[in-house]
Amino acid sequence: MENTSNRTVISFERRFGVIYILAAFLSCGSFNVPAIPLCGTSRDFSDRIDAALEGNHPAGVIDRLENLKNDWENCHLAKDSTFARLYHILGRYYWESGNIEKGLTYTRTAIGVNSETSPAASGKALANSFFNMGAMYAQKGEINAAVEAYRQAIAIGSRHDDKQFIVAKAYKELASILFGQGDLGKSVLAAEKGFAVSRKLGDSTLMAENLIEKSQSLIALEALAEAETSLQSAKLLGSENQRLLAAIYSLFAEYHVKKEQIPAAISNYEISYRHFVKSGFLYGCGQASVNLGYLYAERAGNYKTALECYQRALGYFQAPQDKAIARNAIAGVYRKMGAGEQALAFNQHAIREFLQAPVPRNRYENPEAKHIRQVVDKTNLLDMVVLKGHLLLSDYETRGETPSLKAALATYMLADTMIDFMRWEHVGTVSKLFWRNKTRDVYEHAIRTSYLLNDPEKAFFFFEKSRAALLQDQINELGANALLPEKERIKERQLQSRINELLIRLSSEDGGEAQKGSLRASLYDAQEALQHFAKRVEGSHPAYFAYKYGQRISTLKNLRDHVLGSNQGFLSYFIGEKFAYGFYCDGTSASLREIDFERYQETVRDFERYLLAPQLQNQDFKAYLKTSFQLFALLIQPFGVTEGKRLVISPDGKFLPFAALSRNADKEDFLVRHSPVSYAYSASFLASKHTPATKQSFFRTFFGMAPVAFSPELGQASLPGSDKAVNKLGRQFLFPKILSGKAASKSAFLMNMAQFPVVHLFTHASAASEHMSKPAPVLYFSDSVTTLSELDLPYRPATKLIVLSACETGVGVDQSGEGVFSLARIFAGAGIPSTLTTLWKIESRSAYQVSSWFYEGLCDGLPLDCALQQAQLKWLNSSDKTEQLPYQWAGTVLIGKTGKISAGPHPMTMWLILAVVVLAAFAMGYGSRLMKRNNTGTSKPVPKKRRFGLFI
Repeated sequence: MENTSNRTVISFERRFGVIYILAAFLSCGSFNVPAIPLCGTSRDFSDRIDAALEGNHPAGVIDRLENLKNDWENCHLAKDSTFARLYHILGRYYWESGNIEKGLTYTRTAIGVNSETSPAASGKALANSFFNMGAMYAQKGEINAAVEAYRQAIAIGSRHDDKQFIVAKAYKELASILFGQGDLGKSVLAAEKGFAVSRKLGDSTLMAENLIEKSQSLIALEALAEAETSLQSAKLLGSENQRLLAAIYSLFAEYHVKKEQIPAAISNYEISYRHFVKSGFLYGCGQASVNLGYLYAERAGNYKTALECYQRALGYFQAPQDKAIARNAIAGVYRKMGAGEQALAFNQHAIREFLQAPVPRNRYENPEAKHIRQVVDKTNLLDMVVLKGHLLLSDYETRGETPSLKAALATYMLADTMIDFMRWEHVGTVSKLFWRNKTRDVYEHAIRTSYLLNDPEKAFFFFEKSRAALLQDQINELGANALLPEKERIKERQLQSRINELLIRLSSEDGGEAQKGSLRASLYDAQEALQHFAKRVEGSHPAYFAYKYGQRISTLKNLRDHVLGSNQGFLSYFIGEKFAYGFYCDGTSASLREIDFERYQETVRDFERYLLAPQLQNQDFKAYLKTSFQLFALLIQPFGVTEGKRLVISPDGKFLPFAALSRNADKEDFLVRHSPVSYAYSASFLASKHTPATKQSFFRTFFGMAPVAFSPELGQASLPGSDKAVNKLGRQFLFPKILSGKAASKSAFLMNMAQFPVVHLFTHASAASEHMSKPAPVLYFSDSVTTLSELDLPYRPATKLIVLSACETGVGVDQSGEGVFSLARIFAGAGIPSTLTTLWKIESRSAYQVSSWFYEGLCDGLPLDCALQQAQLKWLNSSDKTEQLPYQWAGTVLIGKTGKISAGPHPMTMWLILAVVVLAAFAMGYGSRLMKRNNTGTSKPVPKKRRFGLFI
């Protein structure tokens, strides 16, 4: 490791020779006279430290410094900045000699002394000590402690001009750690901060190092254009440094791999290897060899050359973790060659070598999770664990040995635990989505293993873990925040709002690179502030921590007993790269089926073609019926769903209108005629509790908005009649609030929506796609347009149902492993349990009428899915044949909870109550007048009764 701290810690110009006074003592017999310590002032000791450092041999330097330490203690001098410097340097030398524990002990002492408020302490020297501490913790694998130490070095160093080198270096190291953790978005931001500090220093080497860290994360995120620009800049800055050039050419090779330019990638890796050889950097030589081996094995199919490259890497690597990576790569090659036994042997050796912890030598057993959590490089370790699972699964498929299959399942369970560890460590959504996509392969093989073991319950677990984990994190945070004091909740919301604001500005900023760089630096600081806040409240509020990170994955028993309603069935799908599966359960049974993958892909493509071109439905309805029946036969029929069963469908990716699937290939027999259909992001989302921040008011029942016309710059057609439609809907509720025209603004929506149990929007919306300039689905109001990131929704709204009568509000970017990021989903993430949304551009008349009939069913006390089914059946039964085509009515879908919703009494009920009250009042008044008339007539006065007792 480079001696980075020596540059500032030992930057003393004066180097005085120190005269050592040697005293000779007479000894008599066995009597030993103790040495007399050489005392003096703190300044004298400072000079003696300088002299002690002049030796080249580390062991000799340590001995001389230890003698100085003993003299200081024996002289009983006060602990000041010189004492702290002595301990800091001792800590560094012990660390560099391989004794990390002793290095940490001395460094902590130095930090403790310089942290005092005494004038004798040196606060700015803490930057160096914290930097060294971070490097030591990182080398030990205590990642959280390393990150915190680097942050302290940055915070302290930023306040002192002569510590900017340490700041830039700490940002570079943080970026490297974040890359290893897989938090790629934040790694880019940290490297940019380091580059900015390095540029102010004019340090070309540090600038290049930070650009290298930035580039590797950008390449992983496939932001290739920006990565190439950064690499070209780094190449110019590091042109005189062989080691930096080698790293840069390695990244150019990875860049070409992403662009499928394999010959160029191999050429760049060869150049990188030669530069590493010239620099004498053994680790770099090994890494370049590993990268070349990967290309030969994975892209060129040249296994012999790949093995030669990996074996060469083993000769260069010295650290156990690095050797383990090469051994695991060799295991991967043997797997491709069909040599399963050799592959397993190399893989098991790699895991044992990487962890340097007790690992069972039995291939069927795995290391404990506690040995994994503190590992810095979880990315490579996860690759090893996943490969072991694949090898065990292949072993079963080859030899049919059940123990291998069971061991594969246990290994995938361990991989899932690692994925949880990594998800909790990530900050930005970009990084989390990257890893959701990367881990799909794990869940595909885990579900296949469960299928082969005929274990539907375990398969259900992996189905749930494979989808909408980020959404579940949002729901968990909402529940956790409810356990915080109001002051802390407000603070957390302010910090999150700041991040959202910066993300919006970054996505819309048209200024120069300098302006964007400034915004990205601010975003990094904002994310750091939020992370610091989260760590603080996690420590001071244990219940918050437990709720936020608790595993809230619904079990099969919980789904049956507490989630599914009367006569409901839950149908979930997983569509992988090679296999597709469906899982079904109701109150009495559970089943797991494999779906013909190729037929599924082909049939869905044909079905979507009809959905996207309504004229095809009209021109060739028979072909549509045939295709929709084929999809029904693939996805519904094998599970034996009984007539009238209320179906809850959890799709994998895009939402398909299951209600419009025909149960007959020759004549129209839509599924909606037999079963209510709703959708869920996951069973765990259905199981989450809706806990509003405030109680529902009796005088707030329904909130409706219809902008009708839009600002000219928005370029949207008006929606005539939408105001009348929303007012008609409002008449079905007591005390509705309706805003239309210019009053239907974005600010009015955000101000009101959280206060009402039912919210309805009649407006325009657009989904994200490659031909749109908007990066996300957008929703239009009378005065402005808003994207997902701009919807800073109120905290835990009282809203139970939001109805989005707008085009494509259920459509968005399909994020593998997370589902579609749509407007409907952002409302789910805010804690709204049910959304009625649209999958495509719908006709205004059908939207208005289906919504009206839906609310009739809701107000009549029907469950939401049954209310939607009733509305769609009324449309089918009352429309002509052209209007019965699915594009007219099937685009409206219900996502989320399906139970009954109470939004207060119906206005008609209140009128009836009022009528009864009026009639009762009239009857009482009439009876009173009748009695008075009788009293003034022939009736006799009633005599008073005599009272008996002690008192008269």
